[in-house]
Amino acid sequence: MKNTTIELLKSKPHNPHFLNRYIKFLDSCRIKNENLPSDCYYETHHILPKAKDWFPEYKDLRKYKWNSIKLTARQHIIAHI
Repeated sequence: MKNTTIELLKSKPHNPHFLNRYIKFLDSCRIKNENLPSDCYYETHHILPKAKDWFPEYKDLRKYKWNSIKLTARQHIIAHI
């Protein structure tokens, strides 16, 4: 994950332990999902949360493609936990 994205995430109130786990999880998913078949079912996840109006300026994923990651359904559920 890019340092600028990490710095944006750190700019909001957070628990450092869980933020580091979130970052590591998304990085590992990105690597793992590179080798999955192209016909595999994916869901698009906002890296910078759109919930709670934390990052409304990065909500549009067509404009800010860097704010999205493709996750399997299971990975997407885990990312939100």
